Amino acid sequence: MAEEASESFLNPSRRSYTYENSKNSGNNKRVILIILGIIILVGLVAYAAIATGGKGEEEIVVTPSPTTLVETPTPTPQTPSPTAKTTPTTTPKASPTPGKGTPTPAGSSTVDKTTGLDRANLKIAVLNGSGVAGAATKVSDALKKLGYDVVSSGNADNFDYTDTTIQVKSTKKTYLDLLKKDLSEDYTIGTATSNYTGTDADAVVIIGK
Repeated sequence: MAEEASESFLNPSRRSYTYENSKNSGNNKRVILIILGIIILVGLVAYAAIATGGKGEEEIVVTPSPTTLVETPTPTPQTPSPTAKTTPTTTPKASPTPGKGTPTPAGSSTVDKTTGLDRANLKIAVLNGSGVAGAATKVSDALKKLGYDVVSSGNADNFDYTDTTIQVKSTKKTYLDLLKKDLSEDYTIGTATSNYTGTDADAVVIIGK
């Protein structure tokens, strides 16, 4: 050892060479460590890239949550119901009872107030014996308004009847005076008998001139 120290002391250039070698050796080790660190870092980065499929950073997909719309019901305007009007009740006045000889007004009950006979139960055939057009139809309408059952109308066997003739069946002779009374206001009654034998009606009225 003493010899080496002596040699180093005596040969300073050798000592300097040794120092430089040791210094360079330390620097080389440091460089090698840095290179190894870089290689390891690159490897880690490459591994991470392979693990994530090479896509880099993972994409975060944000799915928007559906917004629920709450519909506010629109208030329906209420239409005020019209106030019901009270219709006054009218009490019909009692019509005066027709006296004897007064014809029953048209449109009233078919029952004669005086005799109690129902005009609807008498079937009448009306014939035109005057030759005036529409005479039978006119009398037929008047008798229907009074409530009689007019079953037919037409022309008589001739147009030479001067007065109106009334004939009823014997079974309906109670209607003879009533029928005569109902027609006497507008027509002159000539003959009124209860010997009618027709089959289509209970009575026949032949209109004269």
